[in-house]
Amino acid sequence: MADGTLKVGTTTTSSGSGTITLGQSGETLALGSGVTSEFNQPAFFMKTTSTSITNTTLTKIPFNTATIDTDSAVDTSNNRFTVPSGKGGKYYISYSIGSASDSVTTLYRTFTQLYINGSDSSLLSAVSDPRNSYGFAFSTGGSGVINLSAGDYVEVYAYIASGNTAGITTSRTWLSGFRIGA
Repeated sequence: MADGTLKVGTTTTSSGSGTITLGQSGETLALGSGVTSEFNQPAFFMKTTSTSITNTTLTKIPFNTATIDTDSAVDTSNNRFTVPSGKGGKYYISYSIGSASDSVTTLYRTFTQLYINGSDSSLLSAVSDPRNSYGFAFSTGGSGVINLSAGDYVEVYAYIASGNTAGITTSRTWLSGFRIGA
């Protein structure tokens, strides 16, 4: 059989639904130069300017800069990512909160939590206890796969249970994610 080019506008099964298989085990499906795909999209990466978390106060982390935002779904004025219409599904979400090195000499038990739609999601929580760190920076965060629907939004909050106000630094603080499937 000779190699050839197949030009197709739309591909569907005869019934209009079902599974279409391209290739077989051991083969590679490659996209041509300049072709874009929607695999792992939407995708986003948000970071913060330096800020502080006040002791014994639940604080929303101000992710006010987006360096990646494939679907214009990041709202830096509200410091959150919102799932676009038609893009609900399973998302890999990751976040980190990190302090400046001079703010942790008496910083104990910092809790961080992913919030979905303004509520504690009980998912992707973390605790840091850098007691006796003698001025070293701390970093805490979480990552995992969660189900999100169109219109859901994600934010990160932190709480210092005991210690002092902590300075949060740009290089150690981010929120990122991407869609991995329906």
